[in-house]
Amino acid sequence: MVKQRPTLLLAIATATLMTGTRFAQAQSALCSKPQFQLSECDLSISPSRVAYLFYSPSDQAQCPYNSTLLAPVKDIPCRQECPAGTFFNVDTENRQWECAKCPRNTYSNGGGFSINGQFGEWTEAIKEGNTLQEMAWMKRACYKYSWYQWITADCEPCTASQGGDALECGNSTAKNTSKGKIEFFYKKDSTQEKDGFISGFFSFYVDDTSVIEDSKLNEDQNEWKYFSYDVFPGLREASFIYQKYSTDANEHMKLQIKEFRVTGLNYADLECQPCTKGFSAENSDRCSSCAKDQYLQPGLGECKACPSGTHAAEGSIATSANDVCKVKRNCTIADIPKKYSPKCQSKESGFYKPYTLDVKSFEADLCELDSGTIDVSKIYDDAPCSTCEAGNFLSFSQNGSSIECLPCSVDTYLERSKDLPSAAVNETCKTCKAGNYLIKGFSLRNFNELPNNYEDIKFSTTCTAIDWSGKENICSDSKGFKAEYLAGIIAGKDEGANRKLLLQIDLKVPKDSKKQYYDQEASFEIETKDFDSNVADFFIVLSNNKVVYQRDQSGVQKLSAVLTEGAVTLKFIFYKRSDKSTVIIRSLEFTGLSESNGGPLACKQCPSGFVSSQDSAYWCTPCPLGEGANEQRTECIPCEDGYYTPTVGSACMKCPENTLTSEDRTHCIPKLHFIGNQPAFAGAQDANVAALIYHPSIFSSDVTLVNETINPLNSTYRVCATQGAYCQNGFFGPIFQSVDIGANQHTVNQFYMSPIDRMDFSPISDVELERDDTQQKDSDIQWHSYLVGLFDQKEVSHYSTTQYQQQDNKCALVSQFTGKNQRIIKSLGTNVKQVGLSQDGYMIKYTGGDDCFYAQGKQNFSSEIRFVCDPEEEEGWPRPLEVDQGDFAGLTSDPSKAAFEPKCHVVFEWRSKYACKHCLYHEVTNVIGPCSWDGFRPITQTPIPQCRIYSDQFLQEIRDNMSLYKSSFYDPDGLDFIEVVAEDRMPCDVVGDFRQNSIVMTVAIVAIAVIVVCTLVCLGVCCKYRRLSSQYYERVSPSEISGSSMRGGGKRHIEYRIDEE
Repeated sequence: MVKQRPTLLLAIATATLMTGTRFAQAQSALCSKPQFQLSECDLSISPSRVAYLFYSPSDQAQCPYNSTLLAPVKDIPCRQECPAGTFFNVDTENRQWECAKCPRNTYSNGGGFSINGQFGEWTEAIKEGNTLQEMAWMKRACYKYSWYQWITADCEPCTASQGGDALECGNSTAKNTSKGKIEFFYKKDSTQEKDGFISGFFSFYVDDTSVIEDSKLNEDQNEWKYFSYDVFPGLREASFIYQKYSTDANEHMKLQIKEFRVTGLNYADLECQPCTKGFSAENSDRCSSCAKDQYLQPGLGECKACPSGTHAAEGSIATSANDVCKVKRNCTIADIPKKYSPKCQSKESGFYKPYTLDVKSFEADLCELDSGTIDVSKIYDDAPCSTCEAGNFLSFSQNGSSIECLPCSVDTYLERSKDLPSAAVNETCKTCKAGNYLIKGFSLRNFNELPNNYEDIKFSTTCTAIDWSGKENICSDSKGFKAEYLAGIIAGKDEGANRKLLLQIDLKVPKDSKKQYYDQEASFEIETKDFDSNVADFFIVLSNNKVVYQRDQSGVQKLSAVLTEGAVTLKFIFYKRSDKSTVIIRSLEFTGLSESNGGPLACKQCPSGFVSSQDSAYWCTPCPLGEGANEQRTECIPCEDGYYTPTVGSACMKCPENTLTSEDRTHCIPKLHFIGNQPAFAGAQDANVAALIYHPSIFSSDVTLVNETINPLNSTYRVCATQGAYCQNGFFGPIFQSVDIGANQHTVNQFYMSPIDRMDFSPISDVELERDDTQQKDSDIQWHSYLVGLFDQKEVSHYSTTQYQQQDNKCALVSQFTGKNQRIIKSLGTNVKQVGLSQDGYMIKYTGGDDCFYAQGKQNFSSEIRFVCDPEEEEGWPRPLEVDQGDFAGLTSDPSKAAFEPKCHVVFEWRSKYACKHCLYHEVTNVIGPCSWDGFRPITQTPIPQCRIYSDQFLQEIRDNMSLYKSSFYDPDGLDFIEVVAEDRMPCDVVGDFRQNSIVMTVAIVAIAVIVVCTLVCLGVCCKYRRLSSQYYERVSPSEISGSSMRGGGKRHIEYRIDEE
């Protein structure tokens, strides 16, 4: 949201510097009264001038030259003052000067100029060569505020309104110089922003001295305010300044100057100006418009009455009566206000609501009342009886002949009924039970009239006709929106084309001083009918000049708008371009007001985080931090384990994965170890194995075990212990960020972070900001935070919506706790919103920071630390990053991330080997060295780049607190798949060596195989021999063998045959 100031500059010279040469026409063409011309003032002796006399060309033939008669008139004082309504004149016949009265239908300002928007003069006045350029120097421009200076901006400067009735500035400045008086009428739009500041600030300066500072929220934004200021002689510079915050919602906000008059530029006017669009009496200082039922005929200079039976709006101008004087139509009953009886009476066809015609309050401007056709004394019975408004109940008389609506008591409610009861049974108001609250307010659906008998709600309506030039005049056929019983508030039904109808509702919304919950809302049901897109029928609803609803086609729409505390102005504007288009407001309801048109409207359950412990409560009390409401909304109970409440009155919210609930249930704390999953790896016994384990405890800045935090092999190791002065009092820092502010200039912001532990920043602020102990701490700063920013004061002032006229309220956006170092402290996060794990590291997002000045308080600071696995970095150090829209994921449920200011989300990257995940067994390669002389062999384990081998102590902490780390992400048994190095060497083992040497194992197996084969062959041969031998002895007799031997007496050859089997 950029603060812009379109500027109108006027410089008006003094009388002594701009004494013009003018001609005055003698009032007689006789030769005794020649014309004259005034010289410039001679300042050498005394301020005087000379009147040179002459005859006009037409008189020269009749008037012979007379040197005595035409002798110059000398010693005319330059400082002769003539009041408004007169002009400085030289009586050439009597050779003397005088202040003569302006004749009828002319006027003078008494030595100055005026611009009257009533006659549409602004359009011509600001053109080159016209009034403001002739008597003043004027410049129109538009500026925006950037880095302590106003620079030219691409925005709309001050312009004349359509029709020239006002000078409109989205923002404006005007400068004048004069002796005398400055007078003007102005009207400004204003609204209260969400951060509490007023947008629409008007100021008026003379020579850089403040004369007016109108910074208040207008109770009536249609009110024209008059102001006058006396200006001393000399060169003077005056400025009109209108400032607003340039947003889409504030697009329609503007400053309007209707009438602007400056006197004292000259000591006297030398001639009177004609009334071209009005009339005046003799000796007038301004022109007037004609009254209603009259019109001004150009050139005639007087108001003429409309013919009998016709009507014209005030200020009408026309060459003939037929152009503006319209014949009054005969009035109908619908034109006359009605007085409805509070009771409905019965008749055969049902109940009806009697009414009479309110002739006394009727103004017969739009139609002619004919008492012969309309009976003004009659009691009419043609209006059907309606159900009661919400908060009222229907009560029957004892005999059932009449019914009336009565308000419910203050501790009961009743919603509006759809139909009248079929039997004579009174409606009963209901009790609002504990856990709910009564809604008090104003409900209007029957529309008997536009109510104006309340203090906190006021209705007003107007109708203006728009002519071909864009000028708006009061309608001659309508007074604006009109209430019709049971139909609604209607516009466009009786009006012709080219009308602008306005319904304005001014509300006073009470302040919720106790910060307790109840609805403050405006609800409407609106129908647009017969809209013609060819001629651009258009309807718009504004709340404090911010667009709530707009429509250019037919249809029915229910809408609502939140009511802010204080004065609220609702505007319903209908630009009727076609003849048949209409707008109908069928219902209006305002809740949270002090007044009502009955009892409570409804009973509604307390929202989550709020409770009401008694019946008939008008509000719900917010639960304190760490507690939420029970299901019945009758009492506050502590949040369950794993849930927290970020603010008072919040519902208990679940902490994200890998976080714990703080002891007081007010925020979430990161766990010392993060566990998540990834797709199951090959060989995993369980697809749900814990595949991602990180140890963020290493980056904890809460160092309590000083003696053990410097050993990386211990689970108590902390990076903070190695950072010296860059990690003190629980925070890493300062972390510096250079910010380019343009024009080759830059500033430096500082950041401090405690990634795992929410710490108290005040001990550091005392040093950084050089604050002594006697200064009171700023209560707007959230001292216990995960991340804290120290922003340069120039940068904060550049983006802040704080207005210079509201320095006392700066604390809403800009902490005044700056100290000598000129830094603004802002918490960047007090709660862990999300923990994200990936193969390359993990991320922690924080929310709940202080108001973000980059977004003018519309969102809070948030932050993010991205821990990136980098085996080449040791402890590493965080550095700020530029952010994009994708960094807002998980920070809001709003699907439109474009609504977020990226600078409000501060992102850091921290690269370190300690940000790598814990290695799994399949991510490590084991290399066992040869056996050495001492009987041991070395072991080398090489992990993949994305992981690191940590001590078993980290895993043991998880095992010891398994219930704490159990989640939906993993099975606790998955820890068995984590690779742990217990020793860096192992004893020599022959069997082990043999198993480790594949070649030896192969040779041994082959040798064994050969031996086995040979053995088997030998065994086979032996077995064959033994079998053959056995068979032989079975076939040869032993006695034959022995006898043959004996007879031969010696050695003998024996032959034998063995038959084949």
